[in-house]
Amino acid sequence: EVMIANPDLLEASASADLQVSCFDASDATLTIVATGGTGSYTYSLNGGTPQLSNVFENLSAGSYTVEVVDEMGCSVLTNEVMISNPDLLEASASADFQVSCFDASDATLTVLATGGTGSYTYILNGGTPQLSNVFENLSAGNYTVEVVDEMGCSVLTNELIINNPPILSAEIIADPQVSCYNCSDASLSVFVSGGTGDYQYSLNGGDYQSSNTFTGLAAGLYKVEVIDEMGCTTSSEYVEILNPESIRVDLDVDTQVSCFNSSDASIVVNVSGGTGEFQYSLNGGDYQSSNTFTGLAPGLYKVEVVDEMGCTTSTEYVEIQNPEALIANLNADSQVSCFNSSDASIVVNVFGGTGSILYSLNGGEYQPNGSFNNLTAGEYTVVVMDEMGCEYEAESVFVDNPSELQVTVNADPQVSCYQSYDASILVEATGGTGDLTYVLNGSISQSDGLFENIPAGYHNVIVTDENGCVVETEDIIISSPSPIVINTIATDMLCHDSEDGTIEVDVVGGNGNYTYLLNGEVSQENNMFIGLSNGEYSVVVTDENGCSATSEPTYVRSPQKLEGNLEARSQVTCYGMNDGALSVEAWGGTGDYSFVMSYAGDLFDIDDRSSYIWENLGAGNYSVTVTDGNGCSIALSDEIETPSPITILYEPRCIAGVISIDIDAVGGNGGYHFSIDGGQNYQSSGFFTDLIDQSTLHVYATDMNNCVSQEFAIPVSSLNTLEAYANVVNDNMCYGLNDAIVEIEALGGVPPYSYQIGDMVYTDNVLTQLPAGEIDVLVRDSNGCPAETEVYVEVGEPLEVELVSKTNADCNGNNDGSLELELYGGNAPYELEWSNGLTDANVYNLNAGPYTLTVTDLRGCETTHDFIVDSEQIYDVPEVNNVFTPNNDGINDFFVIDNIELYPDNELVVLNRWGNEVYTKQSYDNSWNGSSLSEGTYFYILTVKMCEEYKTINGYITILE
Repeated sequence: EVMIANPDLLEASASADLQVSCFDASDATLTIVATGGTGSYTYSLNGGTPQLSNVFENLSAGSYTVEVVDEMGCSVLTNEVMISNPDLLEASASADFQVSCFDASDATLTVLATGGTGSYTYILNGGTPQLSNVFENLSAGNYTVEVVDEMGCSVLTNELIINNPPILSAEIIADPQVSCYNCSDASLSVFVSGGTGDYQYSLNGGDYQSSNTFTGLAAGLYKVEVIDEMGCTTSSEYVEILNPESIRVDLDVDTQVSCFNSSDASIVVNVSGGTGEFQYSLNGGDYQSSNTFTGLAPGLYKVEVVDEMGCTTSTEYVEIQNPEALIANLNADSQVSCFNSSDASIVVNVFGGTGSILYSLNGGEYQPNGSFNNLTAGEYTVVVMDEMGCEYEAESVFVDNPSELQVTVNADPQVSCYQSYDASILVEATGGTGDLTYVLNGSISQSDGLFENIPAGYHNVIVTDENGCVVETEDIIISSPSPIVINTIATDMLCHDSEDGTIEVDVVGGNGNYTYLLNGEVSQENNMFIGLSNGEYSVVVTDENGCSATSEPTYVRSPQKLEGNLEARSQVTCYGMNDGALSVEAWGGTGDYSFVMSYAGDLFDIDDRSSYIWENLGAGNYSVTVTDGNGCSIALSDEIETPSPITILYEPRCIAGVISIDIDAVGGNGGYHFSIDGGQNYQSSGFFTDLIDQSTLHVYATDMNNCVSQEFAIPVSSLNTLEAYANVVNDNMCYGLNDAIVEIEALGGVPPYSYQIGDMVYTDNVLTQLPAGEIDVLVRDSNGCPAETEVYVEVGEPLEVELVSKTNADCNGNNDGSLELELYGGNAPYELEWSNGLTDANVYNLNAGPYTLTVTDLRGCETTHDFIVDSEQIYDVPEVNNVFTPNNDGINDFFVIDNIELYPDNELVVLNRWGNEVYTKQSYDNSWNGSSLSEGTYFYILTVKMCEEYKTINGYITILE
């Protein structure tokens, strides 16, 4: 017996650094532990050159597998080892734009580092490393930071520049002095450069303000401190604001004015101190540049002085005195004795003034005497003047002039009528004094100025007042109208009883504006009377003053009456002919007759005849106007008659299926004959039969006068009196069925009727079981006379079901299939019933399989359709993430299989590198974190049910801690 030994199973596992030291470095180490097999081993990394050492160094990041081969050539592959690449170390720096103040050291620089490994150290401009990423108390300059991680990997930040702000400085510009002595109205402004942002300003250590201007300052020394937004400060140099000299005033004043209330005093102002030129105001009035005020009245005065800076000072009040007033009044006569006489006087009384007084009347020369005599009426003014030349004008007085005695005459220009005594004279006097006396023509004296019952002629009036003042009127002339004289002219009537006679009245004399009265009845202002009939007339003429006269009698006469006769001599023979005649005759009037015949808008004139005959006239009403030599006319009328037109009547006949006709006529002259062939052949009977060979009858009728009717065309087809109409009672209920119902209505002919469709003959007028489409129906009556009609039976739309969308069900048994349909045709609304009990057109959550849909419309029409929902793979397959880090940092802590939730029927088994089962789970749901296992590489086996089949997915997973 020979024993052949089995060597130990060759096994190998690999372990390596988790990652290279720095991003994209090549300094990782991988170590293989091999057991079993025979003899020594060789190691080949990722299919590369075999080596004896079980250690591989200077590896970069990546996936590695090592093949171990023993001396017998047996080999095994290690687990796959992942060497990761750390994140790229990156850094950026940010810093304050500048230090707070010029040459300060208070800036801050901050570094933000990412990637690399572990914590960082920071080196500023090659200086001492520090752990903090913040550098403080930096001065202006250029800075770069080197960041180093725990593995010694480093990176430089961007270069930063921290700036130095401009140096802060301040300068004051101030008013040189206050405007007035001890005023507080100076101002200063501070002008700043450098620093940062907005400034605040403090004057002589006071509160800060945002404005760079300080106002309301008194004289003195001033210094301003400035602070910017960063708290940097600076101070200005001191400036001085000066105080000007005060203003001093002295006045030279007159003691009084020359005359009472005169304005001839003056004040002179003398000023020293102040600034520049001065302005002067008296008693608060307008300022002036002159220091002298003149033309001053008595009173109290105060002067205010202002210099160029607006500084003011005021004096005490000073008084200018007023002397005693010069006053005068006048005693004067109220008026002169008579109009424009010169016998009035004025006496002047004077009070006050200085020394002796002189008197001036109405601007005349001065006199020492205060009395003025022999004055006429008028206004007088007296001016008195004393020794100082002061004048006083006394209040004016008026010496009245009695009003002038004047007269106004209002007299009638004439007496009303020839030789009457009815004029009047009214004398109105004005002016004078007291009561007045009026004397007419030197004989009639009275106290008022109205004189009445005056005849025509020349007259005058003298008026005298109480003082004997006299005024005499000029001659007053009163005239007399001439007598009224009447002449009448009569014109006879033109026609008998026309009442168109006239009388014209000519009048001279009187007062004009006449009115005329005819026969004591008709009164008018027109001198022409018209519309007069035969008779005797007299006229009374009255003028505007009522004076009247009567004319001699005059006469209006009437001619003989115009008469005539119009007669139809013969009538029209046939309708539409022109063989009538008409005669006219006239008598009476004034002779010279003319005739105008009117017919149908046409006029026919005949002159110088007493009678006339018109021939070849048509039927109608005729009128003739007869006119005589005076234009008098009468209207005559008569009618020429005509027989009525021959009108054809007919009645269709249908006997034993033979079309016939009965023809008759009305109108004309009776005794008719008839023709149906256009007038070629006539017969006395109106019955015609056997007309089937003719399409149209051309009918004529004649009467006893051989008058012929108009042609009357009768289509033979119209002689059949039978009519038929069809009505659809019911269209086809459903598409493809022959269940329509049609009702036929027959009119005329001789019942009973038969109904024929194609070869089918019916006796009932209700036809059933008819197809859709156009149907022709032939109807016959009992005489066999036909009538046709047609009807259209609507074709119902077929009930259609269209599949719009279909979604197959997932093969894993999920009921996620769907069918979406569109229904049309038939007669909505529709009822739907699926084989699974659903009733909607769109159905969802379907399993794979067959489905039957039955659709019924409003009329009960039904259709059935079959559908199949197929089974297919829909969802994504599971995908394994083969590295996770269960360190409870909330990132990648679990073994995650993407899409596993779509496959609940699954099993997960995890094996270590020796093939031992370390974890198993039915219906795995991404909840395993591998916390019980050590860091390393493991093998997984995932079994899932996909589309009714179980499939296996396996591979390596790496746990990193």
